[in-house]
Amino acid sequence: IRPSQGAVLDSPRPLHQYKSMILAFIESLKYVGHLWPMAFLRFFMFAHYFGRVSQKIESGYLEHPYLSEQLRLQSEGATFNVYLSSWSYLIQENWVVMSYIVVVSEIIIAASYFLGYLVRPVALWASILSLHLFFLLETQGDHSYLLAFAVHVTFCLIGAGRCLGVDYYFYKSRRGILW
Repeated sequence: IRPSQGAVLDSPRPLHQYKSMILAFIESLKYVGHLWPMAFLRFFMFAHYFGRVSQKIESGYLEHPYLSEQLRLQSEGATFNVYLSSWSYLIQENWVVMSYIVVVSEIIIAASYFLGYLVRPVALWASILSLHLFFLLETQGDHSYLLAFAVHVTFCLIGAGRCLGVDYYFYKSRRGILW
């Protein structure tokens, strides 16, 4: 009896799913070849966030109130910053929770950019986070958070997970705004 005749096989065929996903990955190279620069930029941002997370974990970012100290130093030099004053009390009182939110968010961003999975919603979250950190922690003359914001918005608008990423498989099979 053939499977097309309605017979039930003893073992499921998960290899077929992986085969179609691998074929979709290879097909994404030719279909969205113009997104190669975005794929390289996505992998660079993965390395950037992976380096930031490992540096924060090694330096004791989760055990020491670095975030609270940075805010205190920023608020001393600021003359009038409504955004900083409205968030500083909340962050300084709950620095442990906020430190974990920042580190876990950066881990999720790095994993998403590496796999190319759910790049649009994660890039939206990353753009909000980087803009938030720009207004809170940015020093004079250093605009790295603002540059990261621009890159994340570009990833979100283009859907950078489709080239060399898992998003192409889902984009091809289930069209939607996430991919």
